[in-house]
Amino acid sequence: MSQPTFATLHVTRDRGVVKVVIDNPPVNVLSLAMMADLMTLLTTLREDETAKVVVFESADPEFFIAHVDMTLVDDEDAAADPTAGAPAGLNVFQALGEALRTQPQVTIVKLTGMARGGGAEFVAAADMSFAAIGRAGLGQMEVLGGIVPGGGGTQYLLNRAGRNRALEIVLGAELFDAQTAERYGWINRARVCGAAVGERSVSGQGRLQEHLGRLGSNGRDETVLVRHLACRLSPA
Repeated sequence: MSQPTFATLHVTRDRGVVKVVIDNPPVNVLSLAMMADLMTLLTTLREDETAKVVVFESADPEFFIAHVDMTLVDDEDAAADPTAGAPAGLNVFQALGEALRTQPQVTIVKLTGMARGGGAEFVAAADMSFAAIGRAGLGQMEVLGGIVPGGGGTQYLLNRAGRNRALEIVLGAELFDAQTAERYGWINRARVCGAAVGERSVSGQGRLQEHLGRLGSNGRDETVLVRHLACRLSPA
């Protein structure tokens, strides 16, 4: 089967295992281009009986998916129809999560960096997730901007962590380390992975603060949210 080309993904195959490397610099934001690539990939694989397992990881060891692209409000194409291609009653973020959750192949996330907001929802929608101790972090930060997770995160967390911990995750808006996420049932297992544990997380926090600072300097109403997000980078 011919494989489509993608702007934000590198896809390779080894027999029945499909390896998907997310690569959307500078911090792997979940942009419209990435969502379109992921939806195209999942749709293509859905009918591929030779594909048995799909493994997602990141080209950037410090970020899996940092968050949903907060510049979508300035995208004229997005503003025209943000639900284009989504099933009735679902927004584009929910459609992506449901496509991943119902994918016929086994889906696995290898998490070595941060997954926040829409990135954390993507992790929770996968069948299994394994996170690197000292390097991975998960967080639902949306309430800092006066909203709730809009990509299925509340439903996925309820199933994985239970009501009380789902409320803690959503309302607390903290960044959870891999071991806590494992204890809560958010991921399958926290594993020791690679060297320089802790160094990358510090570097990643600086890069994310710089990225959020650029967003906050553009004069839009999201500046308060950006300031709050930049203050919530340290793992719980």
